[in-house]
Amino acid sequence: MTEKKSNVKKTKDRYITVQHVADTLSCTERHVYYLIQDGALKAIKIGQRAIRISENSFDKFVKSNELDPEEYFAPEPDFPEPPQNKIARSTWMIK
Repeated sequence: MTEKKSNVKKTKDRYITVQHVADTLSCTERHVYYLIQDGALKAIKIGQRAIRISENSFDKFVKSNELDPEEYFAPEPDFPEPPQNKIARSTWMIK
């Protein structure tokens, strides 16, 4: 019997350092650790201290946080100006 080969490509996930992610995002390494702690980035632990971040997870994070310029820079709604009330003045200082 011959086995059918699957047409699905299995791509191996690559792993990148916390420093690389911080440099790419122009943020601190501490912020990257917060993202890992919040579950926004998937990471693995190598040894006792070294952490590596899934490149696929990083790519998904970046894509999911892209801004829509039309939505982000939309003009603010026009709010009516508050009515010009008279200023309350006290007479306690007038002699």
